[in-house]
Amino acid sequence: MACSLTDIVFAIKPFSVGEGDEKVTLTCADKAVLNVLAHRADRETHICWPGHRVISEGAILSRQQVIDSIKKLNKWKYSSPSLSVATTVRINPTNTRST
Repeated sequence: MACSLTDIVFAIKPFSVGEGDEKVTLTCADKAVLNVLAHRADRETHICWPGHRVISEGAILSRQQVIDSIKKLNKWKYSSPSLSVATTVRINPTNTRST
């Protein structure tokens, strides 16, 4: 049985990338946003079109937390392009870390 995007997201552990001022850490909030995106993504294309409000409600986060998390996820190429309301998001399941 093939892994779904949500299975891949579930396996991701919090981690940090970069050093000094460039250091960015994947938090539980970032993972919650990624999980909402993965849950809403098309199974074949990995594309979804949620707005900030929808992600905020699904992740139980503020709209600003969602915006901040999406910026981080885009920086790591977990999703693309940058998300704004009604913008297409493509989840990249090949750029995940499970260790």
